[in-house]
Amino acid sequence: MAILTKKQRNFIRKNCEGLAPEIIAGKVGVPVKDINDYLAAHNLKATIPVETSTISTNNGSFFKFLIRNRVLVFVIFVAALAVYANTLGNGFVSDDRDLPLDFKYQTYFQKIFSSDVSFRVPEVFHYFDSLGGLFPWRYHLTNTLLHAVVSLLVFYFLSPFVKIPVAFFAALLFAVHPLHTDAVSWVVARSYILYTLFLLSSFLLYIKATADQFIKRKFFLVSLIFYLLAIESRWLEPITFPIILFLYNLSFRSLKEKWKTILPYIVLIGFYVFRLFSTFQTRINETSTGAGGQLELNNPLIHVPIAIFTYLRLFLLPIDLTFYHEDLTAGQVSYIISIIGVLAYVIFTFYLYKKNRTLFFFSSLFLISLLHTFSPLKIAWAIAERYAYFGSIGLSVLFIYPFFNLAKHPRIRNLSVALLIIILSLYSLRTIIRNFDWRSEDTLWLATVKTSPTSSKAWNNVGDYYSRHNDTKNALKSFQTAFTLRPDYADAIHNYGNTLMQMGKLDEALPYFEKVITLNPNIIETYNNLAIIYYQKGESDRFREMIEKALKVNPQSTKTYNLLSYIYYNEKNYEMAKQTLKKIIEIDPLDETAKQNLALIEAEEKKGNQP
Repeated sequence: MAILTKKQRNFIRKNCEGLAPEIIAGKVGVPVKDINDYLAAHNLKATIPVETSTISTNNGSFFKFLIRNRVLVFVIFVAALAVYANTLGNGFVSDDRDLPLDFKYQTYFQKIFSSDVSFRVPEVFHYFDSLGGLFPWRYHLTNTLLHAVVSLLVFYFLSPFVKIPVAFFAALLFAVHPLHTDAVSWVVARSYILYTLFLLSSFLLYIKATADQFIKRKFFLVSLIFYLLAIESRWLEPITFPIILFLYNLSFRSLKEKWKTILPYIVLIGFYVFRLFSTFQTRINETSTGAGGQLELNNPLIHVPIAIFTYLRLFLLPIDLTFYHEDLTAGQVSYIISIIGVLAYVIFTFYLYKKNRTLFFFSSLFLISLLHTFSPLKIAWAIAERYAYFGSIGLSVLFIYPFFNLAKHPRIRNLSVALLIIILSLYSLRTIIRNFDWRSEDTLWLATVKTSPTSSKAWNNVGDYYSRHNDTKNALKSFQTAFTLRPDYADAIHNYGNTLMQMGKLDEALPYFEKVITLNPNIIETYNNLAIIYYQKGESDRFREMIEKALKVNPQSTKTYNLLSYIYYNEKNYEMAKQTLKKIIEIDPLDETAKQNLALIEAEEKKGNQP
């Protein structure tokens, strides 16, 4: 063993638990062998060297890992299935109603080269779930199985970075944590599970491909393919992956030597961002509740600390889980607490850079995974529990690590393990209870408004709940609460007017619909309703104006054409009624009602009678 200077020895002792021997060797300028010899001679424990770790991304080594740790694997897999077993009785909620059921391979591959922002990989899974009938339990079973597989992949992914017990409990925590119910219990949120699955796979293959001085091209190419699949699952979230690779090389390798290996990932995501740039307005419309879906801006100084602190709070204490974290207003005390909490987390993360690179990496992973939500442009919700699905891997490691430091002390070893098991059991119970909120649209929105009473969207959905149950009084009250909280909430104002219209109060409904088109001129149902009201009032010019505006919003609206055909029929303009019905069938060849109405008119004509 070479003779080390005092400065070199001090550096090794200080950093041996936080840095791999290869990194220490590069820092102090001696061979790795001398570092390992010194550690062994002084009974010092070192971080598992990433470059020479047993991690591998080929199927054989992965399955060998599962077999070697089969008992732990069984516990993780069963735990993931157990806590989400009660979702199999849940139905479809919210955007689940828009699931694609007409999957065509030709259309799918055309989309790949289009600027469409729909998520293509989840569509494939949804298609196979729909074979043989639309049964919600199939979709929920697929989500649960995918989540269990991701949990096992998390275990495998963590094993080179931390000791097996830490990796096991971190993966188990990931499997049962209530924060993930948003991603697992909601069918369309499957895209978050899939993107995590493919991103972790890409990461593992990247580690394998770049472990040596010369890149293993086969693994590197497959890594890029998995990254492509991650993008095809969620086009926005994988943007941060090159930053994660940068952080990984900074923490465990030589960034100077490895930075070029990150460039292909930057080019790939850059191509997607450029191709999808023109579709950002679509995303803005989805996340906007205001007038016309116009560009809305967030104030990062307000929403970023509140968002980060909310995720950290919900991870530690997942009590007030909700579908909508819409209200970012906070009292002065709450805001100051958020600022202090986030600053403490960031300072702690920088402290870990020198103290323990592994914990630094996973602490930073959580923050980096959320970067896309910190944009001043409102291209994502400020807070959504499903956004934390991937980043919670980092929090899981940070949460579990202290328990095993405590377990090093014989006197409190049993106590620390018992405490951890109790916490995991409570988290599991909370997950099971939260799943019942996702049972149906009714249970979801009632639970949401209870947890988020200042959410305009929650009250709007509760209004829909009361409408479905013919409780017009509470429906009106709920819609009114929604647009009182958000005066420019066009959807809630439309729903309020629509409820009045269903009650036969056309004159009272009219001003609300007129206000809607000033706030958002793109809600076609508002024009259809206005057309009906003006027709009932005998204002034919205003009726035609509303029909024209509706068709300008959507020239393929069968509802508008159906309304028009009904008016023509009542006016005994049968030729125009037939032409309108034919237009409906041209747009939707499966519209049986239009076919029946057309056949009725034509049959009467053949008899020589007027219909």
